[in-house]
Amino acid sequence: MIPWDGNHILKNQQIINKCIEEFEKKINYEFKNGLYDKEPLPKGKILLKKCYMSIKDTLLIHLELHTKDKLIYNDHLLCKWFLYSNNEIQYLGSFTNLIDAADYDKDGSSDLMFFTTRMYNGCYYTLLYNNAKKRAQFYYGIN
Repeated sequence: MIPWDGNHILKNQQIINKCIEEFEKKINYEFKNGLYDKEPLPKGKILLKKCYMSIKDTLLIHLELHTKDKLIYNDHLLCKWFLYSNNEIQYLGSFTNLIDAADYDKDGSSDLMFFTTRMYNGCYYTLLYNNAKKRAQFYYGIN
């Protein structure tokens, strides 16, 4: 995947706005269904953190709820990653960092490697493959 430049963001603002709508739906669902142990939804603004575009025009979008409060609520990150391909938005998950995007299995599509750290529950790597429909995780504890 190649990094975005500012021109791509302006051309694809509608897609980014749709991802922001999906982010709002996802985070509201998570707070309403007790994922955050009944903590209130923090006030803040959803910001575009990172964007990448592949040579096949697939977009990888990283959004974050920017708030004065903490970024982690009960060990769940207030950031989300989305993949936009073939006019569809796919929610990938809440990961801390994108490590790499490459065609590891030589199937013609990028596989995505993420790293996530959780405050008290260790860290893990996640590999998304087969058009991000399958995943493998390697988890290790900090303590």
